[in-house]
Amino acid sequence: MVEQRIEIYADGNVTYPFEVHGRKEFLIELLKEVYLWNDEVEYPESLVGYDSVNQLLWDLRVPEDRFSFAMKKDVYNRLFQNGQEMSFGFRVAFNGLNELRITEVLLGAEGGDLGLHRGDRVLAIDGRDPWQWYQEDYEGLVRYFQNYTCSFQFELSDGTILERNLVETI
Repeated sequence: MVEQRIEIYADGNVTYPFEVHGRKEFLIELLKEVYLWNDEVEYPESLVGYDSVNQLLWDLRVPEDRFSFAMKKDVYNRLFQNGQEMSFGFRVAFNGLNELRITEVLLGAEGGDLGLHRGDRVLAIDGRDPWQWYQEDYEGLVRYFQNYTCSFQFELSDGTILERNLVETI
């Protein structure tokens, strides 16, 4: 049996052992080829009704997979080939209490200009509780990669509540 595999080259070219008709079909074939949990995926009989690759990927992911997402090629190129970064000027992580806390503030970026500091809490993103959003709609929290504007509500270390609309920048 001849081994078939996807080959990714340093110049960005990719070869596939299957025919690709569209982005959603490509995702299905890619998952069948390389997805760690492929044996557990229930593939749909029809792709009608899926508005985006991310929506399809979200529905196909198994509960153990908290990390898979898709991004547009131009965003990928800016981030990984050109070494640029897209963000709101800060990085976040959930702590053991399911609170979204700022872990790093990027100086010279919008978050740093607001006076945010490590440890400040994100109370809401677009009016939604971050932990609940993470549980219900992981894709929505991956907006760092999608050139998006969000409304944030922060609780600063002194207890001050700060609300701002931010646009992620490169």
